[in-house]
Amino acid sequence: MNNIILVENLTQQYGDFLALNNVSFKVNKGEFLGILGPNGAGKTTLFNLLSGITLPTQGKIVINNEDISKFSFEFKKKIGVLCSNLGLYNKLTCLEFLQFLGNMYGIQNNELEKNISYILDVLQLDLYKNKVIEKCSTGTQKKIGLAGALIHKPEILILDEPFESVDAIVAYNIKSLLKDFISNQGTIIISSHILEIVQHLCSKVLILNKGKILLESKISDLNKKSLEEYFIDIIKKEEKNNDK
Repeated sequence: MNNIILVENLTQQYGDFLALNNVSFKVNKGEFLGILGPNGAGKTTLFNLLSGITLPTQGKIVINNEDISKFSFEFKKKIGVLCSNLGLYNKLTCLEFLQFLGNMYGIQNNELEKNISYILDVLQLDLYKNKVIEKCSTGTQKKIGLAGALIHKPEILILDEPFESVDAIVAYNIKSLLKDFISNQGTIIISSHILEIVQHLCSKVLILNKGKILLESKISDLNKKSLEEYFIDIIKKEEKNNDK
């Protein structure tokens, strides 16, 4: 398998605060990587860097053999991003928002109509397509954000907490969509506090705490222990070591 994402010696510092400390990992094409960690572990910082929203203090990120610090538009077309703050245009309707994004990506009208129709159907957003986003529920807004990440048919999805604040039906729809994306040779990186979902969906997991990688493992190598048990044991061990 070929590396589609390469992260090398990534460090991010804000004044005296070290948000990420020399983080390195690889993601192969077709892999589904779950990034876990307690609050303040550095997950959102990492996702902002992977998305090209900010540049690292040190280190580099290479996606499809391109250093993303160049901020090329071609790089942006390869990834679909769901940020923790969603970044939606709340005064637009769902349909207007997707049309705006499609036009921004330069998708031709006929193709854009097909893309929007498919996404509205698979995420069950048809009933909300003409509703102003700010008047939608939190779960519906989450689905609209995911629809925006998919509108241009990216090769890679970078999703920060896609299951946060959604009900069981929405979560089921999102899980089904992500499974289909992987089955079509897409690549996904997600963060989530719902460890059961990560264990069920992901092929690989990376655990962060205080800006450092504590564990990088295939899900199949967890020796039949639950991911929750691994996560709690590793975080407790790290905290105990820091207290010494």
